[in-house]
Amino acid sequence: MKNFTKNLMGMALAGLILSACSQMATFEEADLMNEQAVAKNGFNLNPFGLGNENARTYSATDCGNFCIDPANPEYSVQTSTISNNSGPQSRVFTYSVYNTLTGFQLDWSYASSNNAGRKLRITVSGAGFASPKTYTTSQLNGGPVSGSNTFTFDASWAACGVVTIAAEILDGDNAVVSGPISTNYSLIGECVVGCDESFSYEVDGNEVTFTYVPSADLDNAELVFTFPQSALDGNPLEGWSYDGQTMRKTMDLDACATYTWTVSLSCKPLNNAQNKWTDFKVNDFSKKGSLSNIKCN
Repeated sequence: MKNFTKNLMGMALAGLILSACSQMATFEEADLMNEQAVAKNGFNLNPFGLGNENARTYSATDCGNFCIDPANPEYSVQTSTISNNSGPQSRVFTYSVYNTLTGFQLDWSYASSNNAGRKLRITVSGAGFASPKTYTTSQLNGGPVSGSNTFTFDASWAACGVVTIAAEILDGDNAVVSGPISTNYSLIGECVVGCDESFSYEVDGNEVTFTYVPSADLDNAELVFTFPQSALDGNPLEGWSYDGQTMRKTMDLDACATYTWTVSLSCKPLNNAQNKWTDFKVNDFSKKGSLSNIKCN
């Protein structure tokens, strides 16, 4: 009788395990079907832009230390969305932008749960454009559907120049039903063959000589040295403005040119462990790298 009871309990336990496994399989199949349904509705957009494999996400790059190699271009893609939803009905445009060396690329995708006519209107302005440029899709009745447009540069531009992107959704009568939503994009410049960006310093007593070589042309570059106030004696850099613990200057930089600045930094008595220099930035990006702070002797 005891053996029969044990066998019966074992069979019941096995049945529970098989049932749980079967239920888990059902859940996995449902999840897979849901993922496929989402993909069919056009919401699983490639984060690097539509069909653009040679790209990285905009958040993973910056215009100060990333550039486009003409021989093997890689682009920095910024993806955004704008929607026009009403109750259970959804109408969503997903759009990605990035710059090449000749223009500003727009890729878009539309997904909708009904057939209401909608259009996407994108206006770009700023660096590279003499005046605002506008692109509007044809009227879309349902989805998924996708498309693209290239805004060709018609004015000068440089790395870190800012393009403003304004997105709107229009109805069939061209009335704005959503937006505008504005985002900014800092342009990525061309890589200069033959030189790498570098920053270094040499210390000679109280004098420090800083050397910077940019790898790309930079117009109106914002340069910032950080010196603790106790290390400054008046204004140590001619032509630079003094702002708290920083010295600032705006200037144009030529690719591969060598720029040097010599500064005399002092140490106040009884504070020999203090820092005399801690950072150097170009357009708000630090160029210090692995260099150590400069301290008093």
